[in-house]
Amino acid sequence: MEIKSYGKVNLTLKVYKNNRKRNLHKINSIMFPYQELFDTITVKKNSTQQFKFECNLSELNNNENTVVKAYQVFLLEFSEFKEIGVDIFLDKKTPVGSGLGYSSSNQVATIKLLCRIFKIDFNSKKILNLIKSLSCDALFFYYQKPARIFGYGNQIRLLSKHQITKYQLPNSKVIISNIPSITKDVYAEFDLDYSHYKKRNRFFPEKYFNMLEKPALKINQKLKEFHHNLTKQYSHVLLAGSGGLFLVW
Repeated sequence: MEIKSYGKVNLTLKVYKNNRKRNLHKINSIMFPYQELFDTITVKKNSTQQFKFECNLSELNNNENTVVKAYQVFLLEFSEFKEIGVDIFLDKKTPVGSGLGYSSSNQVATIKLLCRIFKIDFNSKKILNLIKSLSCDALFFYYQKPARIFGYGNQIRLLSKHQITKYQLPNSKVIISNIPSITKDVYAEFDLDYSHYKKRNRFFPEKYFNMLEKPALKINQKLKEFHHNLTKQYSHVLLAGSGGLFLVW
């Protein structure tokens, strides 16, 4: 079985101070699905009673891949399938470090295929709770609809038709910089000077904003220069997440 794994764009992203006990940030974000770029995941049973994972990119072809972690979490919940061999192949077509949530999307897509193979109701409360435990963006990819995400990414409110119309950007496009931007490093810079970034983002004159844009550009000179060049070509330029892709219109 095969499935496409899509991304997301943050049209607004408010980030709160790091909770040191949990080492997590609360957020409040308007997210829309992004389906122009996608990864492909294939899952099938095998006769070896072993688990095998492969990825077309060597740097992601290891047991630290989020797809492997999703499979491990699945087995913790459904241990009756431990003795059944499974092959999972990730065809990674999207830029690594894009900030569009593909690692979380890959996890949810993997769980969805496992549910199909083992005839488990993907819409069950048990699966929903499993999805919430995966990562901060996983809940969004479970629904894959325009939504406001808040809390630690574990709370969701789907947008109404009116809200979708209000926020959608029909003439926008995503520009790929091909400049990696590591999410954890961006958050580290944000935490390092939280008072500064909070003050600069206290009032948002624009409908669309991203509180991680300034720290991302500060620590990445190449990304900063790329952003600067885009501002010469487009009226609006917005970092689409925490990675190296920009939303322009």
